[in-house]
Amino acid sequence: MLIIAIIPIVVCIWVALRKKYSFLASVQLSCLGCALFVLITLGWVYLATGKDIVTVYLDMVKQTLQQNEPLTRSLYNTLLGMSGTAATSQISLTDAVNAVYPYFEDAFRYSIPAVCAAFIPVGGLVFFLLARAAAKKAGASVTPVPAFSEFKLPPKFGRWSIAIIVVCWIGQLAGWRNFDFVFAITFAFFGSIYCILGLAFTEWLFKKQIKSAFTRFLIIALVAILFWQLYIFVFIGILEQIVKIRHRAEANKGSL
Repeated sequence: MLIIAIIPIVVCIWVALRKKYSFLASVQLSCLGCALFVLITLGWVYLATGKDIVTVYLDMVKQTLQQNEPLTRSLYNTLLGMSGTAATSQISLTDAVNAVYPYFEDAFRYSIPAVCAAFIPVGGLVFFLLARAAAKKAGASVTPVPAFSEFKLPPKFGRWSIAIIVVCWIGQLAGWRNFDFVFAITFAFFGSIYCILGLAFTEWLFKKQIKSAFTRFLIIALVAILFWQLYIFVFIGILEQIVKIRHRAEANKGSL
């Protein structure tokens, strides 16, 4: 089944390379293939189990907790320790499962759809770059790819993408039905795109001051690890898309 799901990605990338589409158009086509991969996978899981993928994973988690008593008790005591309560063995396995399982339920219910959404743009970019590199190594003529520091989004992308995020965020705050899922999926999709843009802008900024590519990588990776919960590169990407700092810097440089 996995092979069937991968076919759209392969076909889309093959068409992009064959037709020598522009870098942006090629990545968009590759993203379409990734979107079809996700839809086929989700559809297959539902047809095979009668359940959505989140429920399937949660059922697997509950089964693991019920069958692996040492693990479940260890997780339960870890939760007690985090709350400042002493560990105990005086609790039934069922009660331990009921105490631990909700934490997985809360995490998986949002993280799995978010991962699926983020996979589309990230996978589309990575798979195309890998396929292009392989084609180039094989001697094929390929479309030029800009340096990572020059990665940019279409000019009007910021307007409608940010508008969609804001609408979904308002819907979540207002308690509209299922908008907590809608916002999680929307933010994961557009957030991953803006995160890549934010990384590219940061690379462009550091490139002027730090000549070593490895040093730039270490600094960016360290910032990403330390501030991952703040979505710092997502907001940097949004700022760059709105203000277009690189474009302004290039325009000012050209006017001198």
